[in-house]
Amino acid sequence: MTVRQAGAAAARSGEGLERALAWWAERVLDGSAPSASGSPGVEGWLATTLPVSFVYGGTPSAELLSAWARQTETCTELDGRTRRTLRLQDPATGLVVTWEATTYAGHPAVTWLVTFANQGSVDTPLIETVRALDLTLATDCYDLVLHYALGGHATPDAFAPQVRCLRSEPAGPVRLASSGGRSSNGVLPYFNVEANWGGPRGLVVAIGWSGQWEALISRSRAAPPQDIEPDLLGPHGQLSAFHSLDRLRIEAGMEGVHLVLHPGEVIRTPRILLLPWEDTRWSGQNALRRFIHQQIAPPLHSQPPLPAIWTNFGIVDPRLQLLGAGRTHQEAIPEAAAMDVDYIVLDAGWYGAEGWAQAVGTYSVRTDVFPEGLEPVAAAVRREGKQFGLWFEPERVYEGTEVFREHRDWLFPTPLPNTKSYILNMGNPDARRGITAIVSGVIERLGIRWYRHDANANYLSVWRANDPPDRQGISEIRYIEGLYTFWRELMERHPGLYMEGCSSGGRRMDFEALRYHHSYWYTDWMVGDPAGMQDQVHGASHWLPGNYFNNVMGNQSAPTAGTRERRYAFWSALGGGINCSWRWFITREPLDRTLGRTWIAEFRALRHLAVGDFYPLLPHSTSEGEWLASQYDRPDLGEGMLVAFRRRHCARETVYLHPEALDPDATYVLRWQSDRREEEQPGAVLRRGLAVSLAEAPAHEVIHYRRK
Repeated sequence: MTVRQAGAAAARSGEGLERALAWWAERVLDGSAPSASGSPGVEGWLATTLPVSFVYGGTPSAELLSAWARQTETCTELDGRTRRTLRLQDPATGLVVTWEATTYAGHPAVTWLVTFANQGSVDTPLIETVRALDLTLATDCYDLVLHYALGGHATPDAFAPQVRCLRSEPAGPVRLASSGGRSSNGVLPYFNVEANWGGPRGLVVAIGWSGQWEALISRSRAAPPQDIEPDLLGPHGQLSAFHSLDRLRIEAGMEGVHLVLHPGEVIRTPRILLLPWEDTRWSGQNALRRFIHQQIAPPLHSQPPLPAIWTNFGIVDPRLQLLGAGRTHQEAIPEAAAMDVDYIVLDAGWYGAEGWAQAVGTYSVRTDVFPEGLEPVAAAVRREGKQFGLWFEPERVYEGTEVFREHRDWLFPTPLPNTKSYILNMGNPDARRGITAIVSGVIERLGIRWYRHDANANYLSVWRANDPPDRQGISEIRYIEGLYTFWRELMERHPGLYMEGCSSGGRRMDFEALRYHHSYWYTDWMVGDPAGMQDQVHGASHWLPGNYFNNVMGNQSAPTAGTRERRYAFWSALGGGINCSWRWFITREPLDRTLGRTWIAEFRALRHLAVGDFYPLLPHSTSEGEWLASQYDRPDLGEGMLVAFRRRHCARETVYLHPEALDPDATYVLRWQSDRREEEQPGAVLRRGLAVSLAEAPAHEVIHYRRK
């Protein structure tokens, strides 16, 4: 099969999977047809029982739901989404469980949200072990491979790919979970199970919950193993008899739910996203990237967002950053604007007069640095034709600050362990409305167009300490619901507001949080380390499009001279956005404005490729003794780029790359960044391998290609 034929087959497969998901959702909604899980073909792959489970009054839901009243509804919207709703009501207690699933035209994806509502007149029995996802899949007898990634912690190996092999013996699930109540603290809430059934296939799973989640992935036999089995490693006439021996079970939900609902109460659960795939694992990974960019990321000026080009002047502290180097913000603004960034942002510390972390909860501007307030700074940014942005951390309140003194009732009663930091209770409607009014007022007064939301605490201990024994989990649920409402109301009050997410770096990057953010400060590994940026962009790109990676540019990447090492440092950010940060503006070397504008213009011309499909052309590695290389491909545009780094201690001068997704019958025009040469190559030749040579290290190469 040619690559073109393979591409066409993959497209047909995508359409087939889209239809199969619609068929599957209809079967779940209908509820009368028995599950065919274990039979050959798409119809037998996903079990069609309700993919949700919980324990109610001590009894598993699977033993209860068949006796509950059942109501269904299907609605197709103008954008091609089809929403299917199933409501199940317990006649004895009035509990209503609603499963609302959505399929999408053009995407082999299904999402759903489960809610619980008490429509009775008294408290419900205990609801516990709630699995917003509980799905059984049929697999064949081969190994099942689980792919996932580390979370966004402040180390170079953040987002590093992880692989586990699932076996039925010894029994026991693989458990993935967040840590401390932030969704990507520890591991990312995305994973891909690679399976087989007459060919490669698998399932990408994403968990949309910005708090504490857990997932269990387990494998079991559907039938006991025989005493004597045929050799399954080679051709054997009895091989088909052993298909359907295995089952894959995937469970996921919020951790620690153990509560009763009061009359009239409604709670939600984590949103679930499934993307089945065929052909290769990268079919699934790239389906996830496309779906998040096109369906999840909030549009900016009616278009999906691209990687950001901006400047963050950093923490406002007379001893640090600009002020510590003896430069005012007004002096630095024209220089930042001259680099042709789109936004200029002030970070933490613009409020109060203490250290930035000890002053959160104060929203009055510090007069020792800004005696006339922030209005002159915002006006200076706008005079340069740029947009002004500001940092906020509304969820944390330090003892003695304005919010602490004036609105103690907005806070959880006890501080974070061993600190004087309190958590604003987003689940308290008065607190949420109050903080929304405060933040929205600052945005309105200063004309802020970039809202930077940080969250520097592990909230889980505070949530759990606030819950009675029969209401475990309610504080977290109400908090997360309120947080989403807070973000949504800011977007509604300020159309066109650019929202950047942060949580001590990338520790809250679940897809439900990403529904409100155009970009993300995805790591606090902020030293501008070129190899660290390469590692993190390479790993995170397995799962998310490039608009969610804001890279901090260090002094070594500042355009003070067009040296090989400075170019290498600057282009190490390619694949994400660039924060032309405060470290540029405290260097003692003058910036070369012409060179800086040239680099940023070239970056701007390539950044749309970073939201396309991603292929790691070399294995992920944090070693500076290895090459690292990636491909970004836009099949809709017929163009892409290859990005290769010969790292600092790499002895090999040449590496051979094998680009993916190219048509062997087409001709491609290649433009090499290093020497600006252009050449034409048949796709068939490129597929056989492309040599990239760099005589010195560290160095990089970017090869842009377009179909002729």
